[in-house]
Amino acid sequence: MNAPNIRRWQDEFLGEPSEAFLKHFFIPPTAYRVSKSLYTVGTRFAGFMHQGTVYVLDGSCSYDLGCTEVHLSKADFVELPTGEYMFSVEGDRPVELVRVWKIDELFVK
Repeated sequence: MNAPNIRRWQDEFLGEPSEAFLKHFFIPPTAYRVSKSLYTVGTRFAGFMHQGTVYVLDGSCSYDLGCTEVHLSKADFVELPTGEYMFSVEGDRPVELVRVWKIDELFVK
């Protein structure tokens, strides 16, 4: 697997990244899940995700995907693949992020 391509949010064109902006950007809203999370310093857990994009609104974190590790900080966003991961908050600040993924067509009304 190639390392995911980390990109930077362009404040000068789009303004500050926010959950509200992303909910309006991904349309129709019934086709996408936009989910905001806040994790405290020291948080670390394993999980499974569907392919989607992670937007970091504040703080720093990492995703260990097994074959590669992705380090993200405020204003970074990255498309991550379906699969298992280990998530960690990095640094001395909480991390606030928004995950966006396409809802399976079977569940879209």
